[in-house]
Amino acid sequence: YGRGLDDYRESGSLSSKTLSEWQDALAGLCRFMVFARVEDSTIEQSSQDEEELHVQTQTTHTMRKLSAERKATVSFQIYELETGEVVWSAEITNKASNTSSYDLGEVKKEKNENDGFWGSLGKALVNDLLEPDTEYPDPPDFVAVVDGAFEEFSKLMPEAPENKKGGI
Repeated sequence: YGRGLDDYRESGSLSSKTLSEWQDALAGLCRFMVFARVEDSTIEQSSQDEEELHVQTQTTHTMRKLSAERKATVSFQIYELETGEVVWSAEITNKASNTSSYDLGEVKKEKNENDGFWGSLGKALVNDLLEPDTEYPDPPDFVAVVDGAFEEFSKLMPEAPENKKGGI
């Protein structure tokens, strides 16, 4: 079975030789086989700054939200062994993200035309020194994101057609 799975991993489908071997080996044991392959997995990071008014102190603070999103796309194929045909296929994308928020403190003074070069440089240096260190959160676990695609597959999977004997 290893060679057949390697072929599927590389090409995304079963070769006619592999399918024929599996039809013979599994005859009477099962009617359908499900195959899945991770087609794509990406991680994206984003940041967003928002100003929030702190009611108690009546000051405006900048809140920085850092996010790490993992996205995985999984393709599924259901083969009917009796006919060797793909009877259903889908490509399902699942994503999840983790977010961290940081209070950057009071809104920094904007540069003013009247500050001149040295005044603008001084404000920029002070603002950089006062900004806290921020780190992106770790992205969600790969297995958990792929598991979500499998859960969605289970919801979308069609019911098996009845065979000639009236059963599934």
